[in-house]
Amino acid sequence: IHVSLVLPLLSALRAPLAVERPLRPHHSPVAMMGPVVAEGDAIFKAATRFILERAGSSAQLDVLDAGTGRASLRWLLGCGWVKSWTAVTASSSMESDVAQVVARAPKDAPRGEVVLASWDDPECLAGKTFDVVLADYLLGSIDGFTPYSQDL
Repeated sequence: IHVSLVLPLLSALRAPLAVERPLRPHHSPVAMMGPVVAEGDAIFKAATRFILERAGSSAQLDVLDAGTGRASLRWLLGCGWVKSWTAVTASSSMESDVAQVVARAPKDAPRGEVVLASWDDPECLAGKTFDVVLADYLLGSIDGFTPYSQDL
């Protein structure tokens, strides 16, 4: 983890969240941040603030959810600043779980794709670019999916 990204994010956890305006007309600022944030998730609130402060409240960003899960994908589906998303998981059961989250998303939610892949594959997402990389679950799951790759 790059320290210049972690320290501002950690300091953002201490400050109140302010969203200038939702980008989808029917969403309130809290709904814009997604269902998980509406329940009080400090990390997703801080991430929203961090991203909007840097990209601007009218940003439309392509997001990689590098180790997707139900919570992070629900959050992304509710964020007004997400133009598109790519959710990567190495687990077929998680792929099925997040597909259900996508199926229940509002019609105006940002569109994206769920990819079943391993980061051990050098061709995984080859040629694609993203404005934001979310590593919510990824960092904790590396040992479970590729337990000996850290030594390479």
